[in-house]
Amino acid sequence: MSTSDLAERPLSLLFLLFIGYTSLSFARRALQDVFTAELTIPGDRLDATQLGIILSSQTLGYTTTKLVSGIFMDQLNPSAVFVYTLWSTAGSLFFMALSSNRYCWFIMYTINGLALGVGWPAVAKILRT
Repeated sequence: MSTSDLAERPLSLLFLLFIGYTSLSFARRALQDVFTAELTIPGDRLDATQLGIILSSQTLGYTTTKLVSGIFMDQLNPSAVFVYTLWSTAGSLFFMALSSNRYCWFIMYTINGLALGVGWPAVAKILRT
């Protein structure tokens, strides 16, 4: 491996991590904004309490797994964890888009929060090594 390849590797890794984590953050934030905007649509079948429960489940899952994965990230492979985060977030968002059932949204958005919480400690560990 030449020295130019070694110099380009950290920059390309940083760029890919930036794109990946920006996508995760955008997915988390965009759904919260969409759910909040849904309250203003007349004739909607979800009320503020139901939307609050759905949004709180994601935040609770995100906070819990961020703490737990931060503790256990030394024993886990951060690259594999980050790939898991990307795939599970995409999968939960896909299944949320297919369903109009609020219970499915609750379950999928909780899974989304659990998956997203693992992402940041993995990125921090990758950048540190």
